[in-house]
Amino acid sequence: MDVDQSRDGATGYFDTGSEYADDVFENADTGFRCGYLNYGCAETSMPRDQSLNDSVIGVALWNFDALDIFIWYSLFQNDGVGAGNYAIASHGSYAAWAGGFHVFNSIFENSVVDDISIGDTTYFNFRNNYSMGSNQFIFAIGSLQCSQHHRRRQHNPRHDVLDIY
Repeated sequence: MDVDQSRDGATGYFDTGSEYADDVFENADTGFRCGYLNYGCAETSMPRDQSLNDSVIGVALWNFDALDIFIWYSLFQNDGVGAGNYAIASHGSYAAWAGGFHVFNSIFENSVVDDISIGDTTYFNFRNNYSMGSNQFIFAIGSLQCSQHHRRRQHNPRHDVLDIY
């Protein structure tokens, strides 16, 4: 775990308005974990970050209040999953979390499982991203599979990606 932005519900205030700019999350199981203790982590900006070799997930959202995480101009390289609220843990079991995020103008390279994984739903935006050599660009499970209006995909070219979604 490189960064854990979590609130326990008993101390402090709801964490909102944070920014993680030009950071490198590298060689961890999870690079950035948002809302792990089931409270908070919202309206967070993540411009120009790099998630490199994170075995489970680069950016993980964990609860229904983990909303509006804005990822801009970032690089996800050799991660299990680039960003999402759903992933496969290192021991092979699925971990379904919650939360909403948006990814703009970012690059995904060689994601082992997926570039973007979605379990529980809210409104998502994925625009002007580039995916290369990944197993899959978007993976959605549950109600989002049948509910396309919850996600906005626009101009996301893929090269050598096995499956789109």
